[in-house]
Amino acid sequence: FNRMDAVLSPDFVFYFDPNNVGDYVGDYIIPVSWTKTEMMSAVRNMFNLAYSINLEIPILTQGEDAFGKPDEGDTTFTKTNVTVDLLLMVDEYNGFQVTGFCDFEFTKDGSGNWPITIWWDRTASALLTKDIPIPSLGKIFALFY
Repeated sequence: FNRMDAVLSPDFVFYFDPNNVGDYVGDYIIPVSWTKTEMMSAVRNMFNLAYSINLEIPILTQGEDAFGKPDEGDTTFTKTNVTVDLLLMVDEYNGFQVTGFCDFEFTKDGSGNWPITIWWDRTASALLTKDIPIPSLGKIFALFY
């Protein structure tokens, strides 16, 4: 939880996949976006209620050659089509797994760090049909909001 909080900018915005906007998760209607406060509320609930959570963004661990870097003097940097993999177990035997693409925008802060300022979920766009109940990353976040 603290790591997630640290890598998100105070001005952070999470954009749900457009294919999910307006969908119901229980009684909750998925909006266009969330602020950092809303995102962290969902993340806190996930950590409190889940049996286990494994969120992997492989490119983040592959170094600058794979991830790239901003041009000299830039204060924002966008990385598109980033593979994200979430395995969230609600108990020992049941859970959700989502693998798909997301886009991220980073903005250089006053300390020289590059927190995430915008996260676009694209995981529902990768689904071949809406008839199969495969959750997207945003729907899983909304489930815990």
